Amino acid sequence: SAEEFVKAVKSVIFAAATDEGRPLLTGIKIKKTKDETLFVATDGYRLSLKRATLPLKEGFDKVIPGKALSHVLQTGQEGRLEFEEVEDGQIGFYINNNEVYTRAIEGEYPAFEKIIPKTSTTSVVLEKEPFVKAVKTASIFAKDNANIVRFHFEKNSMTISANTPQIGESKIDVDIETEGEGGDIAFNSRFLLDFFSNINAEKLVFEMNGSLNPGVFKIEGDDSFLHIIMPVRVQG
Repeated sequence: SAEEFVKAVKSVIFAAATDEGRPLLTGIKIKKTKDETLFVATDGYRLSLKRATLPLKEGFDKVIPGKALSHVLQTGQEGRLEFEEVEDGQIGFYINNNEVYTRAIEGEYPAFEKIIPKTSTTSVVLEKEPFVKAVKTASIFAKDNANIVRFHFEKNSMTISANTPQIGESKIDVDIETEGEGGDIAFNSRFLLDFFSNINAEKLVFEMNGSLNPGVFKIEGDDSFLHIIMPVRVQG
């Protein structure tokens, strides 16, 4: 299904690197395990993982250039899509009478499984729309301060804040459902806004394990997707 393939690629491709100096991270890892197909992208600061049930040959494990997959997405999103390794390292994609060929990126992809946190000390459920509005507002105040936006979690409430001495400070409270001890964590607002603009969901789940470990975003009721953002270390 082209639709399912496109959906999987779109949910991760924005997290791939654009810096050609790190070619492996400009690609998307597509890996077929016994039970599922994994799509993974990371630029070293964030990571997206999508699990799908596409019928790939077991053992398929390639890193496909993100630019090539962008071309595949442009050829169509309906009907049947086929792709195969046509010769050593070269992959052909066929959709809607179009053909796209690219060479898989060679090298050892980061061990992404080790990056995914296994536990969390705080888990919150939040409505996406008010959360996004609060982050967008805070991001305006964060522009001249390395785009740093801070989250503070308490029982069933969170405060999203940012400040720049020359501009001022923004603090917005958002109602949430909280489990765990709460705490503080900070992120680059650009990564947050990228994530929001590439995901469709009414409710999100956010999990953290202290201020220095990766923050995990999930879609409530959807175990097939997760997005990780590395936090920013801040003082005070």
